[in-house]
Amino acid sequence: MSKSVIMGCFNSEAFWKEGHTCDLPTLREKETANIIETMDEMLFVLGKSGDFLMTKYQMPKFFERYLNEVGFEFECVAPEETAKIAGSYLNTYAVLPNTEAILNQYDLKGNFPSIKCVRLVNSKSYSTRLYEKIGLKPIGQIVTNLDELMEVGNQLLEAGDFLIKEPMGVSGQGNLLIDGEKTLSRMKRYFEKQEKKGKKIEFILEPMLQKKIDFSCEFELDEAGNVNFLSIQKILNKGFGYLGSVTADADFKAFLESKDYFNVMLKVGENLHEAGYFGSVCVDSMILEDDQIVPIVEINARKSMGFINYYVAQKVLPMGYQSMLTFLSVGYEGQISFKDFFESLKAAGLLFDREKGYVLPLTSHALTINSTESKTQSMHKGRLYVAILYKENQQPEVLLKEFKDFCINYGMKLYN
Repeated sequence: MSKSVIMGCFNSEAFWKEGHTCDLPTLREKETANIIETMDEMLFVLGKSGDFLMTKYQMPKFFERYLNEVGFEFECVAPEETAKIAGSYLNTYAVLPNTEAILNQYDLKGNFPSIKCVRLVNSKSYSTRLYEKIGLKPIGQIVTNLDELMEVGNQLLEAGDFLIKEPMGVSGQGNLLIDGEKTLSRMKRYFEKQEKKGKKIEFILEPMLQKKIDFSCEFELDEAGNVNFLSIQKILNKGFGYLGSVTADADFKAFLESKDYFNVMLKVGENLHEAGYFGSVCVDSMILEDDQIVPIVEINARKSMGFINYYVAQKVLPMGYQSMLTFLSVGYEGQISFKDFFESLKAAGLLFDREKGYVLPLTSHALTINSTESKTQSMHKGRLYVAILYKENQQPEVLLKEFKDFCINYGMKLYN
């Protein structure tokens, strides 16, 4: 069996975005950026026997052993261990501008679509145009100058609030709610300043829809254009930010089937293939309050958090468990030890060990990176990425509440 080297970067949109377009205002916190750089640890879930995991920050050995013991098959390697991984296949979270260089640097195998193609199909402008191409009425409109933005924006305001979206925005960023003419006029002045610096307008404007359920469809698209459906994940969101994923049940999938949803996904796959793309695909979708399906909110031509939860679920399903992937955004004073937290979780009986417990930690450095980087005693932000593993007679929300209480009693402040 061929071995793979698993690696990736969870802020791929930052590498796809080209600098000539205007940006929406956003808060870019250094601590949040630090955390995102640690999220590659979660990619251990992709591993099979003999596979290697290479991360920016080396996973603690005790954590690697624990994950191996509960059934995840992988071996951590450092960047300098080139001889050990030479000749392996690259399994990456997303295709980036440096993917070809990575193949050459580590003597790895792999066939990937061009970066030009990847940038194209991950753009929200592409998914907006795709609506008409596959015979659907688009929910958004692309604007490419300030006059269009003001004209379309004022038309949308007549019916209610609307969103301005960047073509290459990511969850929690790249979206701005416009709730009136004053906000729209303020944004016009903001973009005028960027235009004077040579930047171009390209945004998608969408009415603020009354959604009931967010969900995603994960599939693999091979080089011949064949679609292999993997999962449907219900998405837990807060505002525009991602909070978690849980595998949809059979009734929900049957509802989607009755609405011809999967045929639309096949058409998405067909068009991605025509554009030259192959690989992992996650399509974000939603159901509105009137049960109308919006099949394409955006296309993520890469792996996603839905993929992570799918692979966790595949591993624990034979043990009688289902999985809800989520994270806690936490604050703490001074330094913190993931090993101490891990041992306390174990002592409390919450740590999953095949026979008892239900908390499966997915990362270690996301909790500690900001205290490690600063070495100060001030308040730091961290994240606990976990899978809440539950049996058919259990409610994951109840288990999550118990885990949150544990974290509070441990001395953490919860932000979500």
